[in-house]
Amino acid sequence: MNRNVKLQDSQWHELEAILLGHPTQPGIHAKNNRLFIDAILCVVSTGVLWSHLPMEFGNWRTAYMRFRRWTASGFWQYLARSSIQDRTLHLMLERVANYGDQYLQMRPGTMGKGRIESVKNGRGKSKKKKPPIYNASIPDMPIEPAKLA
Repeated sequence: MNRNVKLQDSQWHELEAILLGHPTQPGIHAKNNRLFIDAILCVVSTGVLWSHLPMEFGNWRTAYMRFRRWTASGFWQYLARSSIQDRTLHLMLERVANYGDQYLQMRPGTMGKGRIESVKNGRGKSKKKKPPIYNASIPDMPIEPAKLA
């Protein structure tokens, strides 16, 4: 795939029907699912770092965090297994799902099942900050007001 991989209108109409969060549905819905999907296709097809995602796709952090949520919930796998008729779209979704699976394997301590296991094993707990070390070899010296100016 090249850098200009974007959904065609026919592909978007087929995919839009199975996405959650339509403007007509109650609750929170995404502002622009199509732009988000195009951003993910850009990252997956080019290997560009998230922080170098072109501005045309919006804030890279927003796309990255949403990608993480969809990956952790298994939504990419759901889309890849759905009854998409467009063969090219189906292959793109499979590729994104595989990318998400690789992401989970590379970052087990930050999300998904790996995160839960690391917390159970005590590795995911936040460390308490240690109090500053007082060096007893340096005597406390009073500061005279005249020396501050």
